[in-house]
Amino acid sequence: MTYPTELKAVRMDSSNKSVFLDKLKELDKDSPNKNKDWWPWLLKNYNTQFSSWYLTFHKDELISFSAVQLFGDKARLCSRLWNGIKKPGLERGVILNEVSPAMLMIELQLQDYKGYNYFFSMELLNRRSHLEKFAEKLNIKLGRSFKLNENMHQTCRDETFKCWQSTISEKPLDLPEMKLEEWRERFGR
Repeated sequence: MTYPTELKAVRMDSSNKSVFLDKLKELDKDSPNKNKDWWPWLLKNYNTQFSSWYLTFHKDELISFSAVQLFGDKARLCSRLWNGIKKPGLERGVILNEVSPAMLMIELQLQDYKGYNYFFSMELLNRRSHLEKFAEKLNIKLGRSFKLNENMHQTCRDETFKCWQSTISEKPLDLPEMKLEEWRERFGR
């Protein structure tokens, strides 16, 4: 299964914000997926914890969204990514030549946050190979130089495993770090 060809990524603004909020409410009410705990929190904090939101539409239907989070001079791109196109997800892997809804949003995010040290992150050690393949895709499709960082980085204030994530970036990240061995000992995952 490939993505539809008629995809368009846009910046969230007053003309499409209600569509985004309606989708969050729908997901909060009906979503059985693993990210169900996101929706109530996002409904309350979407406009305070994130610098900006990006939406991808197929025709008039919102099919994907993501945000940018700022950490000083660092920009976490594609944060809180949701993709409504039902595909096998991580098991399917990263398809290097595929233009996904996320890639369309990332292109806009890179335009809007020039001068920042960009990074992407994912929870859990078992996703490091996926993140590494994603870096390869970004480098091929967008002419970038992302690479998987050696250690885990703290991407939120909590000390839980969810906040210590694998990252890819083009430059070293000035964020708190934890060695993989320590992460395993501490969180046992």
